[in-house]
Amino acid sequence: MSYSNLVIPTTKTFEVYRHTNEFMDIYSKYPSGLTEAEEKIVNLKRLGSISIDAAIELWREHNQYFEIAAKVIATDIDEVFTLTNSINHFWGDNEQVELISENTFNSSTSIGDVIIVEGRTLICACAGWQDITF
Repeated sequence: MSYSNLVIPTTKTFEVYRHTNEFMDIYSKYPSGLTEAEEKIVNLKRLGSISIDAAIELWREHNQYFEIAAKVIATDIDEVFTLTNSINHFWGDNEQVELISENTFNSSTSIGDVIIVEGRTLICACAGWQDITF
């Protein structure tokens, strides 16, 4: 048997950024008890679930509310998405996932979550991923 045509996928380390627990505490107070600045941030998050532009603005302008949640060893972004969703069990239990912070909201990957790989920053959109440029 010849293995000369065998293609072995190259794995990469993907950093998964999520909202901090502090942000989720602010978000859970909506619509009352927020400062004007907090209300703007919460509105961006709420809009981010329908508007990728709002999600990107939240990352660019208020990234202190994001923290690295995990590092994932995967071949591509689609595999990262699968590995960071709780389908049959909690996604943090996957072998290729290393949980980094206990200060992040560890729900399944969804709109507005950010992935950084090899100098590229991508944000989860309604369908697929969008590059964020600075």
